[in-house]
Amino acid sequence: MEKNKSLEAVLVHELWCCKREFFCFINYASLLLTQRSSKEIKIIAFTSYGNCLRHLFSFYEGIIINRNTVLLKGSKGKENIRINELLTEEVRKIIRNKRLVYENDSNLDTREIATLIESEVPNDFGFHFRQVRNRFSHVNPNRVDTEDFTC
Repeated sequence: MEKNKSLEAVLVHELWCCKREFFCFINYASLLLTQRSSKEIKIIAFTSYGNCLRHLFSFYEGIIINRNTVLLKGSKGKENIRINELLTEEVRKIIRNKRLVYENDSNLDTREIATLIESEVPNDFGFHFRQVRNRFSHVNPNRVDTEDFTC
């Protein structure tokens, strides 16, 4: 029981961090559209975007690991591959459920519904999402364009 409370607290924190970084990204990205844009604002927007995705991935990874221990048990050495697959399925479920809600709500913009209906989640979505998270979580010289982002 204590383990579940600790996990819940960590997941809440990851989601809070994700939300905080998302709003930071929105604020700085909007500044990029103004004449007040600078190299520092580009770096902050880029970093906030990456951190938002990093926290979002960690949030879902924690949930997937917690809810799918039986499915992951036989994946010795291939846990990341299985987590990526389960993450892809989770995103497909989210989009499918949103489609159902949107199809039954006449107050929504038909463009929003059309976008969701046309949305396809590629089979390697989880893999690519992990790669993006890794780019912001590990030291990697390929992470930034040195001409644009070096301080």
